[in-house]
Amino acid sequence: MTFDFVRRPGFYFGLLAAVLATAVMIALGDLWRAPVVPQMISDRITATLPVETFGQILATFEAWAKPIAFAGILIGQVLVGGLLGLVAENVMRRGVSPWLVLLGLIGGLWLLLGLLMTPLGGLGVFAIDSTAGVTNAMLSFLIIAGVYGTAVVTGITSSLEQDGVQVDPGRRRFMRWATLGVPGLIAVAYLGRFMDSLATRSQPQALTDTEGELPPAITPIGTFYTVSKNTVDPTVHESNWILEIDGEVDEAMGFSYDDILEMESVTQVTTLECISNTVGGEYISNGEWTGVPLKTILEMAGVREGVVDVALHAEDDYSDSIPLEKAMSEDVILAYLLNGEPLPDEHGYPLRLVVPGIYGMKHVKWITRIEPVPEVYTGYWQERGWSDEAPVLTMSKIVTPFQQSTLPIDRPSLIGGVAFAGDRGISRVEVSLDGGQTWVDADVEEALSESSWVRWSYEWTPDEELSTAILARAYEGDGTLQIEDEQPALPDGSTGLHEIVVSTDYADDDLDEDDGSRV
Repeated sequence: MTFDFVRRPGFYFGLLAAVLATAVMIALGDLWRAPVVPQMISDRITATLPVETFGQILATFEAWAKPIAFAGILIGQVLVGGLLGLVAENVMRRGVSPWLVLLGLIGGLWLLLGLLMTPLGGLGVFAIDSTAGVTNAMLSFLIIAGVYGTAVVTGITSSLEQDGVQVDPGRRRFMRWATLGVPGLIAVAYLGRFMDSLATRSQPQALTDTEGELPPAITPIGTFYTVSKNTVDPTVHESNWILEIDGEVDEAMGFSYDDILEMESVTQVTTLECISNTVGGEYISNGEWTGVPLKTILEMAGVREGVVDVALHAEDDYSDSIPLEKAMSEDVILAYLLNGEPLPDEHGYPLRLVVPGIYGMKHVKWITRIEPVPEVYTGYWQERGWSDEAPVLTMSKIVTPFQQSTLPIDRPSLIGGVAFAGDRGISRVEVSLDGGQTWVDADVEEALSESSWVRWSYEWTPDEELSTAILARAYEGDGTLQIEDEQPALPDGSTGLHEIVVSTDYADDDLDEDDGSRV
């Protein structure tokens, strides 16, 4: 089997055209919330994978799972573009007019995206079931198809002899470079930057970058973890944003951003943790949130008898729900400020849910609609096997020292970290310096709220050279010990004790400069 076709101009220009079209697709996804094919396929795959397989993939690749999947699908999309270019070249070599080939490519790709890809992605024909809307989808698909078709036909035409006239090879190469090469380089740079930002965004920020220190009690916005199902997150403008409430209510209502700001607000400190956080993981942060109690909006609209869940719908077509009883709690808020500043786009601007005691997937971002429903509502991640109730499981994390650190003998070293039990509080944290054989109490700071993590610390002065495992465990407010048995994140959140291995040695200034012996 040979692969001579890869040298054919149709394949080459098909690849280049697909890169251009993909860059335009991602840009339109950001600008208009137009469907992005790699994201649709990725979402569909995760929805259909068996829960066990999905869990194994997540456990293996962790934060890299989404960037790797997106990159793989993107490469496949570009290769398909190359094969379509090869078909277009063969048709043109048979004498078919370039204009007919162009129209065929544009029309065929437009229909392929609207009638096949968006339904496969769960968004309906031409994304009718998405917040982007049919008009935006149809127009964006037309632009994408136009970019692809024009690039392919232009490139192939420049490579063929037209009307029996031999085109100068040098001029031909220049025209290819001028018409397609420069845009291609720009598209590659844009996609490279996008993939870099996707990979960077998918990696959680460390709780502290400095060994020997505890993390800030309130996580700065710049290091607050983010998780999203999207490859392209929505950008919502307050000028045309409306919060709707409908469903099982006495009166359907809508609220502008200014309406929300004029309501009586509350401010509270609440820790967010992702349900996919592994033992000792970084997907946890503590913030001060300001917003309006969800209860206020529900009472204004009037919730009917028989409501079970309150579903929340987002600009990115994400949805989830919480039980009505939980929704009516005073501390469940629709937040618009984080640490005193307007929500950044990646944290759900202009409005997100904050629900103490429940994992982060329930804290819906970019909220556009609230819908009380008379049955249990299955959200985006519940369709993929994750817990519906999703209560935070008690955790403790060692932040300092770092794994494989060397601590000085006869000098104090700080052992410390954070512990969190949702809205159940932390009463005690213990540390083991010998791999779990014995335990000592750590100092625990007072929590900033009933739904905040606590910081804990223990000062240890080693007196001999050794290598040892340090572990931590936390007790809930009522004295219940955190679950020590290891459990993977899927479907209810991970359990187990965080453990690091350190060694001890004499500090450099404790050693004789001549022979290295202890002074």
